[in-house]
Amino acid sequence: MTVDQRRIYEVHADEYDVLVTAEDADGRLAPAIGGLVALAGADVLEVGVGTGRITRLLVGAGARVVGCEPAAAMLTVARRHLAAIPGASVELHAVPARALDVGGRRFDLAIAGWVFGHFVDWLPAGWRDEIGASLDRMQAALRSRKSCTHSSGSAL
Repeated sequence: MTVDQRRIYEVHADEYDVLVTAEDADGRLAPAIGGLVALAGADVLEVGVGTGRITRLLVGAGARVVGCEPAAAMLTVARRHLAAIPGASVELHAVPARALDVGGRRFDLAIAGWVFGHFVDWLPAGWRDEIGASLDRMQAALRSRKSCTHSSGSAL
């Protein structure tokens, strides 16, 4: 059975939001991200905002977030959640990860949730190149060009 994630993101954003709200039930994600960079006052680039689950964690910790998300329905849910956070500093753009252009702006942290996993299905002929180019743009937008690594040791 093939799942059409784009359709889910455009037609079932509210249901998707309920589903992903159960992720990180133990509340470990924000402290883990905060271990990489102090979030209070940090400028964060978020690629693939979705319904704003991670965005809410970031702004809740005092970060200023610039993010992108191509699915209008997902952005509607994200904006609804973010509007309920007093003083949230968020700038959201309705563009896909591969089209995000932040100009000369620099960030303390660049983060992406599940977005690049979709490239395999959405861009079958060139997904590796597209992921690489997106990661290069994210790294170029960082004030400090240090790479993070995941458990396999390869750079993110």
